[in-house]
Amino acid sequence: MKKVVSILLIVLFLATCCSTALSQGLLSCVSTPMKGSSKGRTRNVELAADRISGTLMATDMVFSFNGLVGPRTSEAGFKTAPNGRGVNVVGGGVAQVASAIYLALKGIGDIDILEKHTYGKNYVGNYVKSSSDAIMTDYNAKKDFRFRNTGRPFMIYLWFENNELYCQLEEVDDGGGGGGSGSGGGGSGGGGAMPYSSYADLIFFNPGTGIAYFDYFDLLQGADAVEYLVNREGYSKAKAEEEVAEYADSEYIRDDGDGTLYPVDINTTNLILMYQPDGEPMPGADGVPSNAGDFYALFNHDPSLLLDSFFYYLHTDPEGNVYLVEQVYWP
Repeated sequence: MKKVVSILLIVLFLATCCSTALSQGLLSCVSTPMKGSSKGRTRNVELAADRISGTLMATDMVFSFNGLVGPRTSEAGFKTAPNGRGVNVVGGGVAQVASAIYLALKGIGDIDILEKHTYGKNYVGNYVKSSSDAIMTDYNAKKDFRFRNTGRPFMIYLWFENNELYCQLEEVDDGGGGGGSGSGGGGSGGGGAMPYSSYADLIFFNPGTGIAYFDYFDLLQGADAVEYLVNREGYSKAKAEEEVAEYADSEYIRDDGDGTLYPVDINTTNLILMYQPDGEPMPGADGVPSNAGDFYALFNHDPSLLLDSFFYYLHTDPEGNVYLVEQVYWP
């Protein structure tokens, strides 16, 4: 995904530093060269970057490269291309994305590297100078690149420009800007008005401000699901139609969209939750009307009940303001 930004370029082989005057929340910005990459390798890097760009790293959140990028298979749209050892594999080249993120992380503090593998003496690429910066990942071999953010929340952005893969880290404004009808403000790393009513994951909640950051997604069936498999996952139309035809009524394809995060002020919107404030689940599959106090109490009791259990449906008015945040059991 290409993020359109104004950048002051200081051209170096490894890193292009972005002027701090252009972004008050800028933490780090680097680039690694893509020149000479095959179409297949470029496609692999694009897929991996697209699945990570827009990720919010909340305080104490753990980043998993394999968790975000997923299996590198032809069904997922990845192509056969050389990896950092020069060996042709499906998904070859995605480790350049991990390397770019690692280089960007070296420019900031408060990061705990939990798992890191490098190509070492087997590295034959040219996108980083030192083999110790050439991160190696392998989904099938369970070799991941993982780190924990121990500082303030920040966003990860990745994009292509002038044969370079850029990685930029931007600090998130916890205040969120506050908006009417629970829409929240723009803030750093957040969207404005919601585009439409849809499903969403709760990514991060700041109890100090009451701002919750949601990541929209769509659940696709029928022709929409076929179109997604063809355009996003590289399926043939016949194969996509065959797979979708086998779906049960309760089966969907999840489209995570562009990763934009939308801030919502929990203090000024209506809520329906699947848990009581003490963490006791509601009987059946229906939530109950709740208030901000219930939300705070539940978060203090066990944050995972809000962050990791059910997803949400955000109801918006014609102006894009959220008037109801509903925790849902199933579509």
